[in-house]
Amino acid sequence: MDKIYQIFVSSTYEDLKDERRAVMEAIIHLRHIPVVMELFNAADESQWSIIKRRIDESDYYVVVLSDRYGTLDKDGVGFTEKEYKYAVEKRKPIIIFLRSDDAIKNLSHELRESDNKPKLKEFRYELSKRHVKYWTDENDLVKKFYPAFYELVDEKPQVGWVRADSVNAVDKEQYNTLFNENQNYVFENGSLKEEIITLKAKIQEYENGNESEWKKAKKELDDLKDITWRSGTKDHDNTKLAVMRMAIIQEVLARFISRATFSSVSEKNDFWNQPFMNSDRAFTELFAKANEVVEEMRNKEMNQQVK
Repeated sequence: MDKIYQIFVSSTYEDLKDERRAVMEAIIHLRHIPVVMELFNAADESQWSIIKRRIDESDYYVVVLSDRYGTLDKDGVGFTEKEYKYAVEKRKPIIIFLRSDDAIKNLSHELRESDNKPKLKEFRYELSKRHVKYWTDENDLVKKFYPAFYELVDEKPQVGWVRADSVNAVDKEQYNTLFNENQNYVFENGSLKEEIITLKAKIQEYENGNESEWKKAKKELDDLKDITWRSGTKDHDNTKLAVMRMAIIQEVLARFISRATFSSVSEKNDFWNQPFMNSDRAFTELFAKANEVVEEMRNKEMNQQVK
């Protein structure tokens, strides 16, 4: 699909009338649209407002400069320089054509700058810091415009304009392609949502199971609080039973903790601070008590063996 680009041409006017016309003709020859200030109609809004709007609408910006600074705006800055800086600000793709120093030396006096030489020198220096095409005369300018423009379009293609009748055929094909792709995405999205729901259910079931197992173990530990550790056959048997129960509970807790993975210390702390785990201190005391029971049991057995 062929695109038509709008190209803003910026330059001083009085000294470059023929060169501006030549660039405009080259753009038209390429079937694009040149935009130059002399083609604008008079309007109520300010000249600078019109210029900015035309640059905004354009796809590319071309500046041609010789040895004149040009007309100044109210702020004391030349319109050509203001146009260039605005195009840079708007990140328009730019082609810069500067007349070479050797060619400028051969210009007549009326085509040379006399009033604003410092501003012209500074502006030319600013332009020269970018990728610049140097030209000597009208023919050389046109000859260098064509490859420079093709290169810029290739490197930085823009939106441009297209015929309405060519858009319909292309849009229909693109619409069908995008519609089919969208249907596939909708189907895949639905499948992913179902998988997410299933996984959430499994996670909830897993967490509920762990919580139930933890509560069961906690109850077993709480039961140990009521055991009295006294000497005697009956109490000795109760102590054995308590130790056995403690071993079983420890195994259950170990299995539970081994399945709980934590990505950070903070997550682990949050885990222990959950409502059904809010007696962490009591658990610690019970574990300590259980260890004392185990040690006491071992001492009693060792004493019995010695006797």
